Amino acid sequence: MFTLRIVTEFRDKETDPLDKITDNNELGNSYAKLEKGKTRMFDQIMDEQFGEYDKSEVKALVIGENGLVFFISESKDNEVYAYFIMSENGKTFEKL
Repeated sequence: MFTLRIVTEFRDKETDPLDKITDNNELGNSYAKLEKGKTRMFDQIMDEQFGEYDKSEVKALVIGENGLVFFISESKDNEVYAYFIMSENGKTFEKL
């Protein structure tokens, strides 16, 4: 069983301290990682399923065995993202 752990740090302005949220999402027994510029499937899925989103802010998609799709976003000045695939025993399987 795999879990996608998303750590988001954000603030309203550069002088504010960062707030931190950790979110864990079940992926199932397998997952696929589609990176922008490395597979045409990235563009196909973004265009067909998520046409209203700005692709320039998404660097990859993670698709769980359960069918859920997660965006791997580029960090910005006031929003910092870290992504980890965690194994069933709680260890980091892959850092995205």
